[in-house]
Amino acid sequence: MSGVTKHIFNQEVRDILSMWDCEIKTIEPLLPKEYSSGDIITLLKEFYPHEWHSVEIKYVYYQTKDRYIKRKFGKSRYHMKAPEVLLMDASRCKKILSKEYQRIHFDNYNPHKFLIEWEVDRPTSQMSSQWDIHLKNQSEPCVVNLSFHTSFH
Repeated sequence: MSGVTKHIFNQEVRDILSMWDCEIKTIEPLLPKEYSSGDIITLLKEFYPHEWHSVEIKYVYYQTKDRYIKRKFGKSRYHMKAPEVLLMDASRCKKILSKEYQRIHFDNYNPHKFLIEWEVDRPTSQMSSQWDIHLKNQSEPCVVNLSFHTSFH
């Protein structure tokens, strides 16, 4: 890969990894006492469905381009990883999947202590979003209430 094409593709991958680092940081308190990469993927798909879908679309796009380039020129160019595999390259994901971090999380886990208020303001065309996540302090297993508020300015 050379020049502009290489830089555009690499920047998109860097943007995806950066986005996932921020998202993983916000879902860390929601992880169960013992977790795996599958739990992280499930939470990302649940709380960030649009972002996950956009990465899947980019994956299909680059796979299609690679098939065309390989058919015409004999060698693919992008070799984009599947979203589940690409997620494992995110630095925050590597950190929380390390054995040491999982041990610390296991030792400090308390399902009744979390109360998270998470507000996301995304400047889109005259619309901002706010999500509030509350984990209730109950004797039952933790319940996640997700309320989505949209306000037009």
